[in-house]
Amino acid sequence: MKLYRGDCLCNTGTLPGRYRLDGIRSKTFGIGDPAYIKREGLIAAIRKHVRPDRSIPEELHYYNTTDFISFSEDRDRALYWLSERGKLTLTSNAENFRETRYLFTIEIDLAAAINFGDGIYLYRYPCAPSLKEANAPDMMSMLAAQAVRAAGCDICGNGTTTHSMVLVNSEQYLSSYNADRSLDGAIQFAHNDREWLILPADPMSPGFFHARIPRSPIWKTELFNDGTTRDTQHHAELGMIGDDNGNII
Repeated sequence: MKLYRGDCLCNTGTLPGRYRLDGIRSKTFGIGDPAYIKREGLIAAIRKHVRPDRSIPEELHYYNTTDFISFSEDRDRALYWLSERGKLTLTSNAENFRETRYLFTIEIDLAAAINFGDGIYLYRYPCAPSLKEANAPDMMSMLAAQAVRAAGCDICGNGTTTHSMVLVNSEQYLSSYNADRSLDGAIQFAHNDREWLILPADPMSPGFFHARIPRSPIWKTELFNDGTTRDTQHHAELGMIGDDNGNII
């Protein structure tokens, strides 16, 4: 199964322009409430992600700091949102660090996932520190990327274990808990977008998860430009990378 996600350099919540080193980030990265889903429940969290009531500050806040990363089964639907509902003309194969829009494609072997029913799966996958690159073409960013690659992955022990993500077929899941029809609106939204939600599930501390999908062979990125120019140093490192003795590493 392939899932697609469109994103914009201008998205300050997910910062897709940092994908080369950081991976695919959720909006909760560094600012969200890691206990939200456990406290409010999965149904409420998914409904607020898929169709938040924007008149309720708490729901809008969760949408803007959501744990989930939205994908679609439909590439054309992802491109529809990527192009601001078809309003923008996108040029594909944009030059590195000149791109302004991103299409992420993730390939999931659903048969290898653990199926919990109601459209929820647990999927384990490998990361690849060797894929990490600088987020900008300057020397400091390249040195930072080199140091991160050399350090490897402190989550999976450089391949001794795997990374994990929770996959949610949002339409199927919400439909399973809609006896009172209160979820009809969210289900229609999920249906229109053929939406799947990914919850990164690498443990960070007891009960909490990391908020990104690290660089991995299971996903790739297509670069687009929407006709605007950008600073190639948009995500450049701001300082020197050094060891305790002041040596550049």
